[in-house]
Amino acid sequence: MPVNFQQIREQIQQKLTQLESRTQEKQDLLEKALNLLEEYSQKQNDLRELLNQVSHLASNLRCAEPSDEALNGSFDEQPAPEHWILLAADGSQIAPDPHRAVEFGVINTGLFAFQTGASPLERVKSEMLLFDELYPNHVPLGEEMLALQRDLRERGLLLTQALEFRQKECPLITLTDGPLELYRQPQQDDTLQKAFEDYLSVLSQMKKEGIITAGYVDRPRSDYVVSLLELVILREAQSLRDAGKKRPLWGVRDVDLFSRILAPGARSALFGIHSLSAKRFSMDDEDLALCFFYLNVGKQENPYIVRVEIPRFVAKHADRVALVQSILLDQCRQLSAHPYPYALHRAHEIAVVHYDERQVLENMLAMEIRRRGAEPGQVSHKQSHKDNISRR
Repeated sequence: MPVNFQQIREQIQQKLTQLESRTQEKQDLLEKALNLLEEYSQKQNDLRELLNQVSHLASNLRCAEPSDEALNGSFDEQPAPEHWILLAADGSQIAPDPHRAVEFGVINTGLFAFQTGASPLERVKSEMLLFDELYPNHVPLGEEMLALQRDLRERGLLLTQALEFRQKECPLITLTDGPLELYRQPQQDDTLQKAFEDYLSVLSQMKKEGIITAGYVDRPRSDYVVSLLELVILREAQSLRDAGKKRPLWGVRDVDLFSRILAPGARSALFGIHSLSAKRFSMDDEDLALCFFYLNVGKQENPYIVRVEIPRFVAKHADRVALVQSILLDQCRQLSAHPYPYALHRAHEIAVVHYDERQVLENMLAMEIRRRGAEPGQVSHKQSHKDNISRR
């Protein structure tokens, strides 16, 4: 049956009765957060000590770590060098479906390379997963592992291409969509742990080769800096044990803060990421620790704040940070109506796997299985009914 729009309409009206009061409440909390940001903008050491104290009380705390830059600092765009190379990669996948006649997975990775004064380069790498690859450690390949493998292949393709360009005497930047941090925790899974180690190995080689790398997070919903400011409030209330549980500024996000601070083209201060998953990056090499800044890629009348994640081996060089800022702004201006890095947009177009391509791949597999004297499996009854509904 179709959606009952009348029921939904009534629910919308009921649930939005509090919109005005919630909007005012959020505005009050935002002003409080801005005042704290101003008050503690130069008190980085105090905040570090506070964060160190809280980390012994709340191991799962997730927030920003202050750098030496003022918390409310704003840094304008600097001119980029005349020549540079940007490599962007994006990936898509087909997840294994046990209801299909043939169970398989696909990881498709697209790369777009731009070099000033040269024609762009496009590459795609497609990999099919079959048999034991679908059951690592005798367990069905899950979304977490598939996503981690996709991330790893994006980084690997970027590194391979970057090494081919390494002889060029100009800065080289690699870019991916989304955070550098992996929320998929390896924990006790050996396969996940191995993939995570491979991911770190790629970052280590980029550091060794002097390759700048960054992750671009469009429309971030994070509240890392707000969570850091909340610790001050909890300390005043003598409730530090509730860090990460009580959220006195809940509803305010970092973009709310920095859309009030950053002019078009400006970046925020640099911050580190304090979290269990981020900590894994720097266990063997502090230079792989994750850092980030916010960047206003919008216009004066319509600010648009994004988050940019970089490893410490990039963050500790001011000229590299300025270059990342400048190149991202240059890329976003090419799609000025809806600012987004053009190279990432092209990498996505190269990598995306369409629904009809899945059926083509399934047919290719089934034909090859029959050619070898075997028979593919049977579509599940559940899937058969779904297919019939789609056809109708």
